[in-house]
Amino acid sequence: MKKLLLLIAAGLLYTANYACSCFEYEPNFYKNISSHNSYCFGVVKYKTAFEYNNLISTAAYVQIIDTIGLFPNKTGDMILVTGHDGLNCGEDIATFQNGDSIILGLQDGFYNAFASDTFYLDGCGANHLKTKDGECNKLGYEQIKQRYYSIKSKENQQQACFNMYVSTNFYENLSNKTYNCIAVFNGYNYSFSENGIVAQTGSFKLIDTIGSFDINNGENFTIIGENGLNCGQMLSEFAQNDTMFLTLSGKYDTGELLDTFYLLGGRTGQYYLNIKNGTNNGLTITEIKNKITMKILDIELAQINKEIKVYPNPTNKILMIESGEIKISSVEAYDINGKLLFDFGNINDTYAEFDISDIVQGIISLNIFTTRGMITKKVVKE
Repeated sequence: MKKLLLLIAAGLLYTANYACSCFEYEPNFYKNISSHNSYCFGVVKYKTAFEYNNLISTAAYVQIIDTIGLFPNKTGDMILVTGHDGLNCGEDIATFQNGDSIILGLQDGFYNAFASDTFYLDGCGANHLKTKDGECNKLGYEQIKQRYYSIKSKENQQQACFNMYVSTNFYENLSNKTYNCIAVFNGYNYSFSENGIVAQTGSFKLIDTIGSFDINNGENFTIIGENGLNCGQMLSEFAQNDTMFLTLSGKYDTGELLDTFYLLGGRTGQYYLNIKNGTNNGLTITEIKNKITMKILDIELAQINKEIKVYPNPTNKILMIESGEIKISSVEAYDINGKLLFDFGNINDTYAEFDISDIVQGIISLNIFTTRGMITKKVVKE
């Protein structure tokens, strides 16, 4: 180590009046994994003092027991760990005790200005786990390593959600399967975890709904990121008491979380509209609701039209209609001049057939009424 680093032996724990300025890091070790470069498991040998720009902070010598992922040093090496920027967050290190077994999330080198075996803690978030009797929060070291690799394997998925949805238009992201509502943002936290990974969670108060929604106006509900994890970071863009339209992809697939919904997609897909002074982009709340309703209706009818099959076409006798899982209520048939040819009601089934042998040749327009709306199909009578 350079002499600059070996200023005072263990016991000198003075830290300059240099408060942490890195509060953007969330206080959760696993949440911060994607921001760190190097992970290792080691034992704190002793603490020392670290001087930088005439300011002194606490640092610690740690002997590496094992490395996690890509780490530039080897098992058995001694490394020096400083606070963020060499100074800030040295108070975290001051809490270490000689002999502590500890898992560290570090950044490589101190701006490459000092020895290659010098690292620094990144931010005031939880960037270390102390282990006792081989465990931390009832997880053994091997389990913690597996959790690390699990999170790393999800990183590409989390990043992929930024590119998955090309549309940045709120209305283009609507569908008949989404939950659409007006809500007030209460705030967010990290109270939700899935497979040991802590996700950003937003709390909202429901003001009004568009279509079906399982909770009542005035009640609070929760929003998490896609699959509970991806894209939850979108919530940090919201300010407390923001009023907004939300398009949600449905409930989170966990029976216990009846009032929990999730955002689908990343920043490239826009799933909310902020409302200021009762408008967004010149549209009032009523106009926005009408636009959403009409958009969903158009989508619904397009899907019904795709699902309902009319065959054979052309035909000279029997005409059959299949509608998948959609129930057919009634069917009207008109000729090219608008004359009613037949009207069959009270079908209430997903299949119907008609004998049209007595109808003259030409184009027949069928109005098919279902429990989800009406569509029109055309067939040719030979």
